[in-house]
Amino acid sequence: MATALAEGDTRDLLPRIKVPTLLIWGDADKRSPMNIAHQLESAILAAKLVVLPGVGHVSNLEAPAAFNATLREFLLTHSES
Repeated sequence: MATALAEGDTRDLLPRIKVPTLLIWGDADKRSPMNIAHQLESAILAAKLVVLPGVGHVSNLEAPAAFNATLREFLLTHSES
């Protein structure tokens, strides 16, 4: 399964995502650097990229307050009343 995940290329599916998509990225992420974030942002029509400064790959654990505030704002903006 790990091999399939590592070798699978599903980038062609990204333009088919038709829902608001939040990308929360740490600018110090060595596992998925910023160029990956920008590629995803460009490929997903309704994507919003938020970059957390000084944060690595596990942004929800490294900067929980900033992560939660970003997610909360996005969800409130896109929630149906």
